[in-house]
Amino acid sequence: MGIRDATAYDLDWLVEAGLEMQLESSFSYLTYDPDRVRSVLSGLIGTQYVRVYEKDGRIVAVMVGVATPAWFSQDMMATDLALFVEKKHRGSMAAIRLIRDFLRWAKDQGVKQIRPGVSTGAVGSAGSRLYEAIGFEAVGTTYVLNVR
Repeated sequence: MGIRDATAYDLDWLVEAGLEMQLESSFSYLTYDPDRVRSVLSGLIGTQYVRVYEKDGRIVAVMVGVATPAWFSQDMMATDLALFVEKKHRGSMAAIRLIRDFLRWAKDQGVKQIRPGVSTGAVGSAGSRLYEAIGFEAVGTTYVLNVR
C-alpha cells in the first residue's frame, strides 16, 4: 500500500478513472476524449506529478499536478490538474496522503506557491474541507457557463 509514480502501464486505469471523475463533476457537460486523456497523461508521466495510491496491490486514487512559472512571473507555482479517489475509498487516507506527497514534490520543484483547486461543483465539498484542514486558504471562485 502506498504512493508511487504512475507509469505507462497504468494508463488504462487512469483513463477509466478520468471518465468517472468527469461524469460526476461540473465538467460532465463536456465530451470525454479518452485518446486526449491518454496523450496528455503520457506527456506528464515522468516530467510532472502523476502519482497513484495503491491499496492491496491495486490503484484506488490518483493525483496529477504541474509546476510551472506563473504567466506573469518567473516564480514557480504548482497546481493540480486532477485528484480522484474511487468512491469506496473516499474518506480513507488516500487523498490526504497524495496531497501531502504533492506538497513535498512541489517544494522540491522550487515553487513559491501551491494552488490546488476543487472544481467539481460541489460547494462545501469534502475536497474543500480537506484542503482547508491541511492549511490551504480558499481564495477566489470558479464560474462556469455552458454554451450550446
